[in-house]
Amino acid sequence: MPHRDHIHWGDEADGDHGCEHLLEVRGLHVHYGAVCALHDISFKVACGHSLALLGSNGAGKSTLLKSIAGLLPAGQGTIYWRGQPVRKHTYEIAYLPQREAVDWNFPITVRGMVEMGCYAQLGAWRAFGPHEDGVVQKAIRAMKLEEVQDRQIAALSGGQQQRAFIARALAQEAHVLLLDEPFSGLDQPAQEMLTGLLAELVEEGRLVMASHHDLKTVASSFDLALLIKREIVAFGPPGESMSESNLAEAFTA
Repeated sequence: MPHRDHIHWGDEADGDHGCEHLLEVRGLHVHYGAVCALHDISFKVACGHSLALLGSNGAGKSTLLKSIAGLLPAGQGTIYWRGQPVRKHTYEIAYLPQREAVDWNFPITVRGMVEMGCYAQLGAWRAFGPHEDGVVQKAIRAMKLEEVQDRQIAALSGGQQQRAFIARALAQEAHVLLLDEPFSGLDQPAQEMLTGLLAELVEEGRLVMASHHDLKTVASSFDLALLIKREIVAFGPPGESMSESNLAEAFTA
C-alpha cells in the first residue's frame, strides 16, 4: 500500500506535511523489575497501514503499545516518529486502553469526551475555536455517533464506547492510533462496524496498530501482522507472517 499523508481536519484542513510519516522501533527492551517484557524489538511501519499485534497473554502486546505511546520507559532502544524521538510528537499518537480499564461512570457526555481530544493540540493558552469545533463534529460523524453525542458515556453500548474513544483520538488529530484489544467484548455487528470505520481511517492516511486475539479475522481487518513473544516472531502481511510454524512459536508456552 502506498504511503499517504495524514489529513488535518476542521476548517483549516491541509493534508500536505512534506515528510514521510514513519514509525520506527529500534532495539526496544522493556523490563518490569527483573522480568523482561520486551527484548530487542525492531520494526518500522508507515501511515496508511493497519497492523495487528498477535501473541498469547503476557507476550508483550500491551507493553509495546504503551511504550510507543510514551507511557512506559524503555530500558534500551529508541522509538522514532517522523525521524525524531517519539517524545517530541506525543500529541500525534493516541493510545486507547482496553475498555475494561476505563471508568465509564465518569460524568461526561460523548461530545464532552471527544472535545477532550482537542486539548493536546490547544495547550494551556489557546481557546477552543471554530477549527476545534469542526474537528469535533467531523470526529463524531466519522464514528457515527451523532445520535448519541449528548448521551452520558455510561449509557452507551460497548461498540459505541469504543467508537467514542476513537472519536476523541480523531479530535486530537492523531496520526497514529494505538488500540489495546479494541474488538474485545463486542458483538458481531459492532465488530464489523468498527472494522469498517478503522479501514476508512487507514485509507485516509492514518496508522492503526491494535492488539488482537481473533486469528480468523486478521487478514480481513489488517494488512500487516506482528507476531510477538517478548521478541518478534514474524512481521509482514498476514499471508506471509501467520504461517503454521510462526503461529506455533508465538502461541506455544
